[in-house]
Amino acid sequence: MQTALQQQRETYRAARRRMGISVAQPVVQRPALALVPRSPAPAAEAVPEPAAEPFPQQSQPLKPIREQERRSDYEAHLYAPLGHAIRDAICMKYGVKLRMLLSRSRKIVPMLARHEVMWELRQRTNWSYKRIARFMNRQDHTAVIYGIAAHQRRLDARTA
Repeated sequence: MQTALQQQRETYRAARRRMGISVAQPVVQRPALALVPRSPAPAAEAVPEPAAEPFPQQSQPLKPIREQERRSDYEAHLYAPLGHAIRDAICMKYGVKLRMLLSRSRKIVPMLARHEVMWELRQRTNWSYKRIARFMNRQDHTAVIYGIAAHQRRLDARTA
């Protein structure tokens, strides 16, 4: 008993035979260029190291370095607040559910909370606009730039 696919194949084979169409075998072409093995490179000559110059004398003492600047990037990462903690704290502050915060809603309360989260993430972490946009379920970094600027304007208006 043949399946429907086998019957269809057999029908097409019979039709090709009746029309005199045959399937040609693929032609294998040889490469036009022959690969030649490379000869080993000559050994490099030893180059003497230049003599070390003495350290220049400082005319002024160095400025003290702040603690934040002294930390390495890894240590700064360890002490930086997590994005989820910032986002959850602001959700609690505004009484907004996370789903509403990450939505496309233009209602005033979720929008204000969203802008504040973006502003806090930019201030407290070293995240890029693109990373904040992905974290906030946005497609484009320009929404983050706008949100940060809008929140900064509101802060400036409060202090003025």
